Amino acid sequence: KMEDIMHFLKSLLCLSCALLLCSCSSDSYEKYIGLWEGHQKSLWDGSDVLKILEITKEGDSFLAKENILVESKAMLLSKNDNQLLVNTGIGSIPIAFGADKDTLLVEGNSYKRITQERVDEIKSDIKKKKEEEERKKILCKNIIKELNDEIKNMNSQKNIDSKQTTERKNTIVKKYKEKYTAQGCSLNSFPIFF
Repeated sequence: KMEDIMHFLKSLLCLSCALLLCSCSSDSYEKYIGLWEGHQKSLWDGSDVLKILEITKEGDSFLAKENILVESKAMLLSKNDNQLLVNTGIGSIPIAFGADKDTLLVEGNSYKRITQERVDEIKSDIKKKKEEEERKKILCKNIIKELNDEIKNMNSQKNIDSKQTTERKNTIVKKYKEKYTAQGCSLNSFPIFF
């Protein structure tokens, strides 16, 4: 009986060692796979740009899409000493982990690990903002159309002297300008009347 127990314990020890070796030999690059949310300053106007970095694995290759919120091609990543690198053509940029495994550091930018649900939430918010911007654009155009129609109607009236015309025009323009700004429309696109 003691011999059976010893045999069982040896088998258990061998199985534990085998499992430990398997887990240690798993690809250390796998920890990079996932979705990562970060912010970057726009080179165009310095504004804050939200980016979702996606790192995937296809076969033995690791790929990264710099921002899945816009149309972008996947870049092939290189492996070096348990670290992934982005090849720029003139050098390589390392992708490093921050203090925890839920933060990636890429060339001075920080990305936090996120879920697909968070990506869906971000995409939904972007869609709502675009719909709101489109609604506002139509509203602003309609205000300009109403203004032009009222000015045209006033100009078609015959028995008004030029002083009265100017005063009425100024009153009309002021009314629509206030309506325009109240709706959040940009005065850069408000027509100028002389």
